[in-house]
Amino acid sequence: MLAVEIHDRQGFVPAAYVKKVDAGLTASQQNLIDNNSISARQNQINQQYDRLLSLANERRNKLDETVKAYVLVREAAELAGWIKDKEMHAQVQDVGEDLEQVEVLQKKFDDFNTDLKANEVRLAEMNEIAMQLVSLGQTEAALKIQTQMEDLNTKWTSLQQLTTERAQQLGSAHEVQRFHRDVDETKDWINEKDEALNNDDLGKDLRSVQALQRKHEGLERDLAALGDKVSLSENS
Repeated sequence: MLAVEIHDRQGFVPAAYVKKVDAGLTASQQNLIDNNSISARQNQINQQYDRLLSLANERRNKLDETVKAYVLVREAAELAGWIKDKEMHAQVQDVGEDLEQVEVLQKKFDDFNTDLKANEVRLAEMNEIAMQLVSLGQTEAALKIQTQMEDLNTKWTSLQQLTTERAQQLGSAHEVQRFHRDVDETKDWINEKDEALNNDDLGKDLRSVQALQRKHEGLERDLAALGDKVSLSENS
């Protein structure tokens, strides 16, 4: 409470209702105080605005990361389905009954390998994105994609193993069927030459005999080449 005196009378007024007036405060000083007050409030507003911008950017980044994560989750599920389908093809034991059938199966397998390599690039990109997301923060989406990618990589390794085994299987089948084809062709050739060797025609004159000699020399060269081929087949 403050004591005041008005017209020779004294009384008490609460201090909160009393405004202190400095009679010596000039107009320029009052303006300076007002300017300082405005500057302080402006700084306060700027700080609050900057903080709000920072929060907005942080929120946007987290949402972007979450979108990437769930897109990756979807793509991982799609690739897992593709792997499951291709595992069934890779586990097929059919190797064909002749060379033509083996070559048809080999063509299908080559097309499959082309798809496999394309998806291998895709998987590498997905792994890179997953690593980036996990490194940015242990969000629920990041943890989910980490688990899913680990499972996907395991399935991919299994598919590669099946693919290697199928390639070896078809390669062996092709060699076997090619051998059978070569044997059949060789037998046909031998039968043909056998008829030529069993021919009793020895010519009727010098010219015809010399012609038969040249033909026979060609046959002997073919026999020598066939002998080399048969030797290679036995050693392979």
